[in-house]
Amino acid sequence: MSGAAAPLARWRERAIAHALFGMRTALEAVRHNKLRAFLTSLGIMFGVASVIAMLAIGKGAEQEVLEQMRLLGSNNIVITPLVEQEEEAVTDEPTRQVVARQLTALVEWTRRLRGSGGVTPPVLKKN
Repeated sequence: MSGAAAPLARWRERAIAHALFGMRTALEAVRHNKLRAFLTSLGIMFGVASVIAMLAIGKGAEQEVLEQMRLLGSNNIVITPLVEQEEEAVTDEPTRQVVARQLTALVEWTRRLRGSGGVTPPVLKKN
């Protein structure tokens, strides 16, 4: 061997000897602690299985949501209020006029959208 190859060969032999020693020690520990090794392996298997199950559930939920959105259609727009409102009849005439103007503007805006089939505004109760 040349001068530079000898230290590399010694290092390789030491690395192999350390790896074999580690393997021998690990197998001996498993042989002496069978219950601990079994429980550790069981815990690892349950952990991996639960991660796989959670990923599968998440993927299934994602596909379900996408399918529901596909059924809704790409031409539909759903507008919901940001603040929860209590259901009550509109009695104030100026308020009714403002709501009617807003609904009319919304209908006109959606008619200008390409491929819009129309709008169904909510019905306001009148006492």
